[in-house]
Amino acid sequence: MTKTNTLSAAYADLLNGRRIAISFQTAAELLVADFSDARQQRLEFAVSNTVRLPHSGTTSLHYADVSRARALLSKSRELGRDAGDADMWIISSALRYDLRLVTHDRQQLALAEAAGVECLTALGAPSRGSRT
Repeated sequence: MTKTNTLSAAYADLLNGRRIAISFQTAAELLVADFSDARQQRLEFAVSNTVRLPHSGTTSLHYADVSRARALLSKSRELGRDAGDADMWIISSALRYDLRLVTHDRQQLALAEAAGVECLTALGAPSRGSRT
């Protein structure tokens, strides 16, 4: 999040006072991200203050449930059907640890809600340069 991004304020309000955890999948994605050195340093600092959620056998069981939810969304051609495998692992982590999911991805949000995860999002918030 940056101070100049209007979405930053919306997410700061959503996260205010909450302890933040990230899935093992999110941590892995950050390792291979192609960011500038400055942005990578900011992300590393932000992530250093989070709880890391490890993978477990129970996470895999939840992944199977999320996969079935995605298959149902695909059959009905609903939003969430195009959520990727990485999204499914993140959702599975939220289920495993009984946590709310913070997302700004409409596909991930729809699948998470279909799988029974409570979500926090600022998708309705206006963003600088937004076309909606």
